[in-house]
Amino acid sequence: MPENRLFTVNEFADYSRTTKDTLIHYDKIGLLTPALRGENNYRYYSGGQLAVVNVIRIFARTRIVAQRDKRQKRYYDTLVCKRGFGTAK
Repeated sequence: MPENRLFTVNEFADYSRTTKDTLIHYDKIGLLTPALRGENNYRYYSGGQLAVVNVIRIFARTRIVAQRDKRQKRYYDTLVCKRGFGTAK
């Protein structure tokens, strides 16, 4: 993907393997703003912004895994303590 070329939100969604709605959400919350807003208010993204999307995706996955692991540990701790198998560490 050429870094200096601009892509429409639909093209960029395809390249980044995400959805148009996700990109619009990222824009609304200020996480990933388009490289350019056209006079027609269309969003245009640069090829270089693909790396940003990948970093966002990595952080999102890491957070999800961390939350899942925390829930599993809490479940394990509760199970161990209730069954009297010793103290959870």
